[in-house]
Amino acid sequence: MKSLGHPSRLLLSSALIVLGYLFTSTADAQVYINEIYFDPPGSTGEKVFEYIELRGTPSESLAGQYLIFLENESSETANAGVIENIFDLTTRSLGTNGFLTLRQAASDNFYGGMEPAGTTVLVNTGSGLTFGSGPTSTIGHSDIEGTGVIENSGFTAMLIDIGTGTAPLLGQDLDVGDDGMSDDTFPAEWTTLDSIGINSEVSEIDGRLYAPINFSHGVPEEGGNVEPGAVFIDTDYEIEYIGRWGNSTGSTAADWHATNLTADSNTGSAGSPDFRQSGTFHDPPLGVDNFVETTQGVPYGMQLANTLGAPNLFILDGDFEYDSASGTFDNDVDGGDFLAWQRGFGFELTSEDGEANDATRQHGDTPNAEGIFDRIVDTQDLAVWASHYGETYTPPSSAASSTSSLAAVPEPAALLLTLIGSAFVGMSRIRQTI
Repeated sequence: MKSLGHPSRLLLSSALIVLGYLFTSTADAQVYINEIYFDPPGSTGEKVFEYIELRGTPSESLAGQYLIFLENESSETANAGVIENIFDLTTRSLGTNGFLTLRQAASDNFYGGMEPAGTTVLVNTGSGLTFGSGPTSTIGHSDIEGTGVIENSGFTAMLIDIGTGTAPLLGQDLDVGDDGMSDDTFPAEWTTLDSIGINSEVSEIDGRLYAPINFSHGVPEEGGNVEPGAVFIDTDYEIEYIGRWGNSTGSTAADWHATNLTADSNTGSAGSPDFRQSGTFHDPPLGVDNFVETTQGVPYGMQLANTLGAPNLFILDGDFEYDSASGTFDNDVDGGDFLAWQRGFGFELTSEDGEANDATRQHGDTPNAEGIFDRIVDTQDLAVWASHYGETYTPPSSAASSTSSLAAVPEPAALLLTLIGSAFVGMSRIRQTI
């Protein structure tokens, strides 16, 4: 398994195989882990700004369900596979809009009112800050250290249904021997509804992960320590946030956004909790040796922590019209995006030509057999533009507009589009050879 260089900086294992009894296919699951913000910036960030969001069928009961976090480290002080955090969801239900959020004490001062009507909002009102733990938590959270927070260095988050089995316990070891879970002590009565694995820091890349899809800040010499057939992705940057992309339900790179957030003023942030898409440095425009710390091609400075109670979609496929001064896209797919595509045709996103870097985005293309997006401005991007022509996207920014909206008009005639596209491709090739 070899690591890929800039710009994609992704390492993908072989195609995902259906994994034994542990990794029940999420195709039939009705509840998903939608967001986990586990490492906000600042000395008190992890005590106030951490949050978790679940998504599924509106008003669905969560009877028998728990969200557990498993240790990823194996050391003298840590044991991979041990349950470190438990959120007891058994008496809860998803909201009438299909969302449930878990927030820390005092977070209402910052996130309050963000979730739209119909969201099940659970905020700890116990003593102190954080999610609380045991008797200090009013939202059913407990953790092995009693800190009321999620470990920053990494974990595997699992949403489980215990069926006729017993409830999970703090300290329970689901991987005796730290060599993988498939033949160990995962209770036969439990079903995994959804899971995601994270080695968030470069010092933790040897950590063991147990999800079908896993992200890491680097790759061990002998490859990722994951379950047989699982996907292991090297982001090459620190991970602080993981969220599903749009309304995804699968376990591929395209289904998740692993990223780093910041409140640095260079992004346009007004300070916490205005958390924005981070990059390798905060002095845009980014140079050829720098990159935005995102697995989904999100532009630098885009607001990311403002979609509570709504899908996590921050950009629109086919929207290639980039304003380098403001660092944003205009959130519609129209003729301007076609011109942006034409100007960039044939260039790679890693080109030193700044205009070419603005022409398209990683998520626009169909990935190759290895799951890698080519980041080259080509006819695939033209097809993406055509399929979304006329759509507009309204990013959620408040309770009043927190439900994203897409409006569509008929796309261009396919034949006309092909003829126009082919003509401009030819012109672009001629231009580049002069």
